[in-house]
Amino acid sequence: IGTCFISAILVFFMCSISVFTKEMSSEEVLGSTADIVSAIMMKPDFDYDDTKVLENTIHNEYPDAEVDYYSEYGIEINDKAIHVLVTNEMEKHVVIYDGRMPVYANEIAITEITADEIGCRIGDTVSLYNDTGDKDVLITGLYQYAGYYGKTCLAGMELGQSLGIPIESAFVRADDMTDADTLTAFLNRECDDLISAEKYETTGNSMEIINSLLKLVRSVVYTISAVFVFVVVSMLCQKLLLLERRDIGIFKSQGFPSSHLRTQFALRFLFMGIIGSVIGSLL
Repeated sequence: IGTCFISAILVFFMCSISVFTKEMSSEEVLGSTADIVSAIMMKPDFDYDDTKVLENTIHNEYPDAEVDYYSEYGIEINDKAIHVLVTNEMEKHVVIYDGRMPVYANEIAITEITADEIGCRIGDTVSLYNDTGDKDVLITGLYQYAGYYGKTCLAGMELGQSLGIPIESAFVRADDMTDADTLTAFLNRECDDLISAEKYETTGNSMEIINSLLKLVRSVVYTISAVFVFVVVSMLCQKLLLLERRDIGIFKSQGFPSSHLRTQFALRFLFMGIIGSVIGSLL
């Protein structure tokens, strides 16, 4: 019973890892960075009105490209120091696990750590303050974030503008057919007075490394499983032979050759193996 239980656990573990690694791709692991082709740093005088100029310039040449603005800025929530993440593509950066994404200019999402720090939950109204302004906002959701020890909140562009939070950076997202070098050169040529762009370099090598790691995980799991199966099968065969030792002695005393007895056991194990394989394939 113990051996069967351990075998069942191993089979479940092996199947789970196999399905997980086969379904997961390098794009999924990279998440929000998989379609980034160019990274942008805003120049000091860049403001929110310039976002339309930048977007129109890009869309004239690359209609399907998207500009993902992103800033991190220190503020206070109910007199507690917190960092706010301001972006127009919230779903690209965080995942809400309770509540919903902020939609309006008077809404934010927070992390669980921030919620504990300020003593507020979803549905509560809090006061945001920095050196350029303050605003009462509604908490709409919870998300997870590792940066700044988890003490962050998430806001949209309208709220960021009302608080005077500068736009620090952006990412240009495009499909696989877009040449990153050409797009980056276009940005530096046409928007030289607003931004400084560079090619986003992490996708190529990262994808190869992630794919290699996923294959390595599958190989390790299969190797461990194969060794375990070999040991278990060997133990079961030895136990079965010991249990039938008396019958084997009787057969040999009646003149059965050893080759016939080996064939009999081989056919029995083969039949059991075929049945197990068919059941495993169906499951």
